[in-house]
Amino acid sequence: MKLLKNSIFNSLLFFTLSIVLFCCNSNYQKSETNTENQIFNSDKLKTIDGIYILKNDAVELEVRINNNSWSGTTMQIIGAGNAYKKENIQYVNEITKGNDLYEKADFIKIGTVNDNNLTTSIGRQKVLLNRIDL
Repeated sequence: MKLLKNSIFNSLLFFTLSIVLFCCNSNYQKSETNTENQIFNSDKLKTIDGIYILKNDAVELEVRINNNSWSGTTMQIIGAGNAYKKENIQYVNEITKGNDLYEKADFIKIGTVNDNNLTTSIGRQKVLLNRIDL
């Protein structure tokens, strides 16, 4: 009888441990999948790639960011009416590091991207370019 009780106890113990291990493994796999999804989705959200634009009466700025490089155009509008002219400054194949934009030649920081905005400066005045959706 004692042997039968021991056998039943061992069987129940084994069965209980099997269920516990199965449940823990199942939760671990779900947790791992959720973590992978969060990392993938956060990488999609964190990308700064895109087109950022500012247009007003004095200036037109456009910056395109793709992978680890950026290109941009700054057009300053001088004068008014029919007597205006545009001074055009171009940046091509410059570099990004994290959320920051740099001029490649001297590694001078040009601007920073936060959310859907690019902050940079013209002269000593800070300007904010908005990201547009294509």
